[in-house]
Amino acid sequence: MERPLSVLTDRHGLGLSTNSQRAADHYVRGLDLQLSLNAGGVEGLTAAVEVDPAFAMGHAALAFAQWYRSGLPAATISMQHARDLAAGTLPREQRHIEIVGAFLDGEALRVLSLVKEHLAETPLDGLMVHLGSMTITGSGRLGRRDEAYGLLAPLAPAWGEDWWFLGIYAFAHHEMDQLDQSRRLAERSLALQPRNASGAHPLSHVYFESNDHAGGASFLRDWITEYDRAAPFFCHLSWHLALFELARGNTDRVLELYESTISPSVGQARTTLVDSASMLWRYQIYGCQPEVDLPWGRCLLLRRESRPEAGHGVPGCPRRARLCRDGRR
Repeated sequence: MERPLSVLTDRHGLGLSTNSQRAADHYVRGLDLQLSLNAGGVEGLTAAVEVDPAFAMGHAALAFAQWYRSGLPAATISMQHARDLAAGTLPREQRHIEIVGAFLDGEALRVLSLVKEHLAETPLDGLMVHLGSMTITGSGRLGRRDEAYGLLAPLAPAWGEDWWFLGIYAFAHHEMDQLDQSRRLAERSLALQPRNASGAHPLSHVYFESNDHAGGASFLRDWITEYDRAAPFFCHLSWHLALFELARGNTDRVLELYESTISPSVGQARTTLVDSASMLWRYQIYGCQPEVDLPWGRCLLLRRESRPEAGHGVPGCPRRARLCRDGRR
């Protein structure tokens, strides 16, 4: 028996198959936190399905947030709940759940095909935009920057002045070396929602690529003071701050930042291994303080413990490799 559909919507007016306003509110808040790379996404989406255990979209979003934080095992149960409940949802939600499941299963080619079809009909489905962008970025294909920009550009008119989309669109412009436009979009994103790492991240890139390391350090030093250490990009944005300090020759400050915010010994986020290894390597090749023994041990231990998959951010190593081959890398 199908579940009666309510008239509740997300913040873009897309229908949600829940009869609980509280569940819908938790969902909207939790998904915004997750997409903007803030802390609390898992907790907010957990609250949504606790209020309404039959809320299929809540379970699907929670599965993604759990995967992003802790990896696939943590997401498996939530994804199965979403699949079990999908039949009682709107057709748009059924496609959405199918795509999240394919993403977590590592079916990269299928995800891209389904996302493009889905967004042609429903351009304001934020998690689908995010999954499409992540899949392209993680593909390793030589044309991934053009492809990512090509995914987002047709959607921009529909999204308008949405703070989250402006941030992700700013990053796509940066990747195309359109730094002035990237800066404009990122600054507008932050003006609309200051506590938004999806806007702070591309702006950090623009400062670096513009060789304005003093300006970048000043911006990020101030911005990150109010950014939760538990947030998904705290380590990565700290890495960006350390890059600015490294470029300015502040070698002692670089090591301080490494030990307090980047090192695997202080926490393990999705980017910790890449950021910690990259920072130590850069410090080494820059020739900074050659007499200092760099703390490679914990970084190497994390590498052995985690056995990370090839690529960045997309699950399913064998399937991702097939995407690269089929995509004329």
